Amino acid sequence: MHGQIVSAAPVGMQGMPGLVILHAGMVKKKWALNSAFMTLYAFAAVMPCWVLWAYNVSFGHCLIPLWGKAGLAVS
Repeated sequence: MHGQIVSAAPVGMQGMPGLVILHAGMVKKKWALNSAFMTLYAFAAVMPCWVLWAYNVSFGHCLIPLWGKAGLAVS
């Protein structure tokens, strides 16, 4: 189980550079750095939520079909 969360974390983080480039390309040049930091802040807010609740909803014990019980992934 811990190997799966270690493998899932880098896969989740590899989307960040793509979103930074996408969002920076959609705004004016002077706002590109601000847009990049907003994407970074969004990922910084999502990653703890993934570790604390969403991992077990995806890969934990089933509550109903295709939906798991929320809980800590690091327990």
